[in-house]
Amino acid sequence: MAGATEELEEQLLRTDREGHSESETPMSTWHARGGIGEVRQARDLVSRSLRDQTEATRDAAVLLVDECVANAVVHGGGRFELTVHRDPGTLRVEVFDRSLRMPVLVVPDPESERGRGLTIVNELAARWGADCRDDAGKVVWFELNLD
Repeated sequence: MAGATEELEEQLLRTDREGHSESETPMSTWHARGGIGEVRQARDLVSRSLRDQTEATRDAAVLLVDECVANAVVHGGGRFELTVHRDPGTLRVEVFDRSLRMPVLVVPDPESERGRGLTIVNELAARWGADCRDDAGKVVWFELNLD
């Protein structure tokens, strides 16, 4: 993912150089792919794309990305593709993995250390869902309202 991360960094810098001020909301889309080693870069990408937002909004977005990407790595064969789209007022993140098994929101077992990811997504995201992609896998997505 190093090449993809560098490309995303360049897109973020290019967006800044194109004259967007702190008060403007850039409309941009970034893509990345990777495995377990690239989860941190995915979080960093989303955090950097929201530099003009409040810390609470950035933290919520990073947590949501972390949960969705971790689920893709654990349940989707170890690889993911991330798409981050930002337009005025909304951040939409899509995480693709190769598993056809759709996510199910369950009540977490208080004794278990796992199983809370979708509960967190459900609580923090304005909207979320999952869509099948033919026989290739699925996309889990969320939208977050921006400040």
